[in-house]
Amino acid sequence: MFAVLFVSLVLATAVMAVKTLPFPGWGDVQETSSDIIIARCLKTTESPSGGFQGLIDSDINIIMVLKGKTNQAIVNLRSLYWPRPNVQYAIFSKFHDGVYDAIEPYRIIPLGTYFPTNMLTGKNLNEQITAIFKWRLVQLKREIEQNAEEKQQLEAGLNQ
Repeated sequence: MFAVLFVSLVLATAVMAVKTLPFPGWGDVQETSSDIIIARCLKTTESPSGGFQGLIDSDINIIMVLKGKTNQAIVNLRSLYWPRPNVQYAIFSKFHDGVYDAIEPYRIIPLGTYFPTNMLTGKNLNEQITAIFKWRLVQLKREIEQNAEEKQQLEAGLNQ
């Protein structure tokens, strides 16, 4: 009886599992993504456990298409990443059946509440992606500095 229950549990877990891949490098991510877009999150599920197979569903507004073709402005994004409303993202995905699948969290790059898409105009795809990476790195460096300052302030409060 225990063996049957165990096998059933393993099979049920396997069916519900979402297949994710380890980070293969940006060259592979870019090549295997049929669609690369800049989009703003409009709304997202309230809990990360919601959605299909534990994935997080979000409504996004497409701002710019870097790779792929779509005529839709507002679509669904499905990922393990939890986007925040009003934040723009670069999304490396596969579009099908009205949904952008960007399952692995590394496929979604937060760009902040404002990203100047005009800085991508006239550039080829590789130059656009390089510009996106540079933009995000500047943001991350700023966040790291702010977090280090907050950490020092909190540690000082504990040492009083």
